[in-house]
Amino acid sequence: MSIRLQWKSAILLCLVAALAVPVIAGETSPQSASGGVGVYANLVQPIAVTGTADMNFGSIVPSDGLDGWVVLGTDGSRIADGNSHLGSSAGVSPATFLVSGEVNSTFTLTIPASVALNASDNSGLIFITDINASQSGAIPIANGGTTITVGGRLLLPASRPRVHYAGGITVTATYN
Repeated sequence: MSIRLQWKSAILLCLVAALAVPVIAGETSPQSASGGVGVYANLVQPIAVTGTADMNFGSIVPSDGLDGWVVLGTDGSRIADGNSHLGSSAGVSPATFLVSGEVNSTFTLTIPASVALNASDNSGLIFITDINASQSGAIPIANGGTTITVGGRLLLPASRPRVHYAGGITVTATYN
């Protein structure tokens, strides 16, 4: 064997020994670990609110010179105080809304505290207060949607003219 070949063999043996020393001595390279979890998303139907019936208190005969009120229940019933009298019930209806979206999900309904109605002759306003809904809390969405009815108390100031009053009511449904 030539000296040159012996030299190459010796250098190669030294390199192999140098690489093996950390393993023999118990030294290791830095340790790492990995883990994983699933990633999910649930895309649901958007929530929608559709008005299906207007709120209508019907005909009311207020007393002259006295303030009064009429309550329209979520079931369509009407009650008047002693200063107001109920006229025709034709067309009487609570406001009715259909809430649709992801079946079996729940939503919360937000209703206004009051609603203003403007006189047809623009002579002023009357107000609906104590507005309430037929359901509250976490309301489930049924197959085909969930119907909500809304009623309230119509305040009748003695000073208001005897004309037609109109306005609007908006409710908001939000997924829980």
